[in-house]
Amino acid sequence: MLNAQALWLLTIIPLLMGLSLWRFSQSWKTYKALGGSPNIYLEFMLRYFSRELMIILAIITIILALTDSHWGETLIREPNSSTEIIFAIDISQSMRAEDASGERLQSAKFIAQELLLSLQEPRVGVVIFKGEAFTALPITNDKEMVTHVLESLDVSWLSYAGSNIADALKESRGLFSPDNQAERIIVLFSDGEVTTGNTKDELRKLFHNNIKVFSVGLGTVEGAIVPDAHGSPRINSHGEFLQSSLNPSLLKNIAYNSNGNYFWAGDPQTIESLKKILKQNENKKFRMTIQRRSLFNFFVILAIIFLSISQIIRSLPWTRIFGARDDI
Repeated sequence: MLNAQALWLLTIIPLLMGLSLWRFSQSWKTYKALGGSPNIYLEFMLRYFSRELMIILAIITIILALTDSHWGETLIREPNSSTEIIFAIDISQSMRAEDASGERLQSAKFIAQELLLSLQEPRVGVVIFKGEAFTALPITNDKEMVTHVLESLDVSWLSYAGSNIADALKESRGLFSPDNQAERIIVLFSDGEVTTGNTKDELRKLFHNNIKVFSVGLGTVEGAIVPDAHGSPRINSHGEFLQSSLNPSLLKNIAYNSNGNYFWAGDPQTIESLKKILKQNENKKFRMTIQRRSLFNFFVILAIIFLSISQIIRSLPWTRIFGARDDI
């Protein structure tokens, strides 16, 4: 993160320039008072200000180094200490709908439980969401606790209307430990029908924090009628049966832009494919992470170069070059 406060140190540069001009004036007066020739004013000024310029440039580059500026990104190989997984589960009203693989919420719960059972040393948390997201269970290695929470999930748990995937991703991201060597994964269960929130900014944060999202699409593109709590069809504002359809394009966009993948709950291979991915990540000894390239070393090297040049200027044989005194 840019340390903008360090930029305030640049305000001392005009003061240093003013001080440099004053010192030059005093040095020139002293030089003439000691009998120096007034004919070498240009050479005197060139030597003085070239040294001062190098010193000021060195100070500027040191200040820029303190800003912690970055440019570009690079992949680095790091030890993988553990794997942390968040099940982010949509519990909006549309999750009552029944299509490809039965009721959508029940399908999500079943897949999540199957994945949980396949993990050897699980570190799992659960996030639920409608119009807002909520942490149902922080990250834990207690399989029984996770299983209990998953079995208990119901669309009645939250009163917020709508579906906000962006908030679910943000809530999930906040649950991960600060351990940069942990593999971090979000398994997102939803039909992709979003009524609020913008995933673009959150996806950028997930990408820079090396958090992968594996989306599981629930439902079908053909859609199904959404029932109420009593099983009767819900009616929309036009007096028609409320229908909900799978929106795979959004879920694919979320997965692919976070280096994850998309799966459809109705595919018989989905559970096995996800198990394989999670097992591979759990057994990883190393992982590739994205790291921003720091400009700190670049600015420090520049400062050293400028200071070295100022010393070279000081040691040049100015008497032979310009006929100036060496004690300027």
